[in-house]
Order: sequence, then C-alpha cells, then structure tokens
Amino acid sequence: MKSQETKTEFVRLRASGKSFDYIAKELNISKSTCSSWEKELKDVIAELKREQLNELYDAFYMTKEARIKKLGGILDKIDSTLEQADLKAKTLKIDVSL
Repeated sequence: MKSQETKTEFVRLRASGKSFDYIAKELNISKSTCSSWEKELKDVIAELKREQLNELYDAFYMTKEARIKKLGGILDKIDSTLEQADLKAKTLKIDVSL
C-alpha cells in the first residue's frame, strides 16, 4: 500500500493537470494505480482544482484592480493639467507619469 503522502502528491499533480504517464513516473506508481486513485479521489481532486482556479481569479482580479486604479490616477492628472492649462497656447505639455 502506498503512503498517504504519495496519495496527497497524486491529488496535487492531478489537480494541476498532469497526465497519468507523468504522475506514474514521478511517484513511481503504476498507471492502473493512478486510474484507481482518480476514481477514489475524484471529489478531492475537483475541490483542489476549484481552489486553484479561485486563486487565479483572485490574482487576476487584483491585477486588474491595480491597473484600473493606476489609470484613474493618470486620468486625474490629465484633468488637473487641462484645468490649469492655457488652451490658447500653441502647445500643451501633459505630464502623466506617476
């Protein structure tokens, strides 16, 4: 019988999308063991996949939120510069660096 650590690693690898061939070589188990564990642990694997997808979503959302905030800061600087600008002048220099 294989150790619980091996099963846990199987779940992690399977949830990350690794094939039975890869897992069998990595964990030194047979592909039939992989198939058996897949059936036995399908709910655990699915839950870990959901958790990983949620982490990716959260990371993407935070990145998107940061970009929106940065763009908002740039727009504020543009608005401020336009309010102070003499629009009769021939050139208009806008500093949008943060």
